[in-house]
Amino acid sequence: MRNEIKSMNFEQSSSANINRQLEKKILTRVGYPGAVAPYRAGYGPAETDTRIDNVLTRDNLRLQMLRDMYDNCESPVLAHSQWRREFAERLPLGCFRGESSYMWQIADGNVPIHYVATYYYLKNAFSDDLLTACVEDHAFGVQGIDIGSDFVTRDRLDSVCEIGFLRGVFGLRKSSELTVLDIGSGYGRLAWRLSQCYPKANIICADAIAESSFLCEFYLDYRQASRRVRMVPLPHLRSELSKSSVDLAVAVNSLTECTATAVEWWLDLLCESNVPYLFIVPHAAFKEGMHISTCEVKGSERKDIIPLLESRGFRRRIFCPKYAEPAMQKYGVSPTYYHLFERVTKD
Repeated sequence: MRNEIKSMNFEQSSSANINRQLEKKILTRVGYPGAVAPYRAGYGPAETDTRIDNVLTRDNLRLQMLRDMYDNCESPVLAHSQWRREFAERLPLGCFRGESSYMWQIADGNVPIHYVATYYYLKNAFSDDLLTACVEDHAFGVQGIDIGSDFVTRDRLDSVCEIGFLRGVFGLRKSSELTVLDIGSGYGRLAWRLSQCYPKANIICADAIAESSFLCEFYLDYRQASRRVRMVPLPHLRSELSKSSVDLAVAVNSLTECTATAVEWWLDLLCESNVPYLFIVPHAAFKEGMHISTCEVKGSERKDIIPLLESRGFRRRIFCPKYAEPAMQKYGVSPTYYHLFERVTKD
């Protein structure tokens, strides 16, 4: 009996150490031992391309023009909490697809086995054609893993998840000609991926950050996207939308990085433009993506976005996990929740 008690005490006192050792072994096995300790991923090198020599620089004339344009535009949407000028200036222009605030690839808690699991899950979830359409390369410092002859990145996997969701909800076909407003388009990831899957789609990219608008414009040109996909500088957006009939607005990790005042500006613009649907994808940091809230200035509490939506007639029609399979919602790349809203107007 005494030996049994000693054994139990030993197990209790050493369990934490055993768990740490087990964690290290598991992460080493999947090729990412550095995750055990605090980790700050470095930026991977951008591919050399003559088209980008002396283009992605801080003194680029187009970037300076956009900065001046945004600085001279008086709008509440330009009063940033997270994406302040000093924050935006730290973005790695030459490696904008690398580990950065546009898309955390490793720092979001993703290890190689998550990429493998997500890749095969999507191949077996009626999304193999989307994976094929969303071709990938190593441009601009993107990080990922090789699975056979396929290069797999979070850019690609997240895009397939989001496009697959929209296809299932709206019954999209390759010939669909929908018009999409991409709110907070960043470097143009989702816009480019949508155009790969739906060549006849019209996509309007808009961002309240001059650097993002600059990179999005550059990236769409670099990818030789069709004229149906374009970046519209924020000061020109209202005029552009007055000439377009938008079927759907998407806000992936964007509205939840805005202040309540900025969110209201975007929502009022959607109402003014009679946009019927809004697809929101939040970061998983708050209740695993089940809750959507604003990002206020430092020291202020976040505010629930739902009341702002409901006051403008937007009703949540779909609220579901990113992955339909519960195990994938635990082990997939960057699990979160999808929120689809429909605007209900009074007759």
